[in-house]
Order: sequence, then C-alpha cells, then structure tokens
Amino acid sequence: QLRQSAMLAGNRRGAFRLGHTAVAGRRCISFALSAKEQELQARVKDFVAEKVIPYEKDERRTPHGPTEGLRTELVGLARQEGLLSGLPEIHDALRSHVTRAVFFEAAGYSMLGPIALNIAAPDEGNMHMLDLIANEAQRRQYLEPMLAG
Repeated sequence: QLRQSAMLAGNRRGAFRLGHTAVAGRRCISFALSAKEQELQARVKDFVAEKVIPYEKDERRTPHGPTEGLRTELVGLARQEGLLSGLPEIHDALRSHVTRAVFFEAAGYSMLGPIALNIAAPDEGNMHMLDLIANEAQRRQYLEPMLAG
C-alpha cells in the first residue's frame, strides 16, 4: 500500500500523478497521458516513421550498429526536429517517468530511433544518473557533452 505522502513526494519530480479515481476510498495512480505527453508521443512517432525508418536499409547500418557517420546524421535530424534528448525542453520533459516511457516507446519503433534521439544505452543511463547526482563540475565535464549528442 502506497501512502499518500510518498505519492505526493514522487509527484514533485513528475514521477507519477495522483488520479481522481478512488478504489476502496483510496486515490490511485493515473497513467493517463497529458496533452503535452500525447503531443510529444505523436511527434516522436512521426519522426521515427518518416525520418528514421528509411535509414534502416542504409549500408552504414552494420551488424555492429550504425557507423559514426550515420549516427551523426540521425542525431542531426533529431536536432532539426527539436526532439534530441539533450535539448533543454526535451531533457526537462524526460525527468518525468511517464514522459520518459512515452518517449522511449515511440523511439523504439525503429532500432535506430534511440540512437537518433540520443537515448540509446549506455549513454542514456549515464545521462540520467549524472542529471540526478552530479555536481556542477561533473555536469560540465561529463553530462553536457553527452547531451549535445
């Protein structure tokens, strides 16, 4: 049983939201997407379908992943569309677990989607950790270059 205080504490960082539905007198977590989350989901799905999937047959996509040239090109496309995870608006939105899940799911419609959006492992996990616990010097040295793509 989650306590309301714990749920409200998680809500400060956007981790989850209290819903309005009551079950046996308790408030439940709502997984309904906000209008902003729905809009971001649609943008990422469209980007992956229209811009990224055509690169799946590119000869620069090797059995060991894309070449650096292909990765750079895809990251550039995401940056042009305003969807690169390192852009301030996107980076801030991805602090919410719900928005992160929506963004990652939509990116996953192509094997190249996470690479294009700069959310592929291991860098994404490192960026998330550094965002939470790094001091300013560590952010400048490690986080900022990763966010740049």
